[in-house]
Amino acid sequence: MAVIRDIIPAFEIFQPASIDDAVRLIDKYRGDYWVLAGGLDSMDWLKDRLRRPRYVIDLTQIKELVGIKDTGGGLEIGAMTPLTQVVHHPVVRDKFGLLAEAAELVASPQIRNQGTIGGNVSQDTRCWYYRGTRRRRWWRSTRRW
Repeated sequence: MAVIRDIIPAFEIFQPASIDDAVRLIDKYRGDYWVLAGGLDSMDWLKDRLRRPRYVIDLTQIKELVGIKDTGGGLEIGAMTPLTQVVHHPVVRDKFGLLAEAAELVASPQIRNQGTIGGNVSQDTRCWYYRGTRRRRWWRSTRRW
């Protein structure tokens, strides 16, 4: 009999309006929460029941986490900034072209509209290919000839 894993388990969701509110929720529910940002990878983790948090903290209402600021020689990019904004931002394109090119290579335009820079640099890939590749490299490096 097949096991159906495409139903997300029940959880309580919070949508804090500030970073301080989010930190308070994380402290309160330590060990049993999931932080939701762009949500692309999160939905797969939840529906496959690989993560079963009782509480989800949705960061989409925290405006401080979105945007790109020129800091005079550098950039400050909010973790919830969609990749499309990184691709099209004039300062990123002009002074940090490699970052714009890399962001433009991520998936499809639809995913770049939803996916965030923070999610893409911190994701824990579930893809069997990359997990297998990592293991094979470790195995090769530990073998003795």
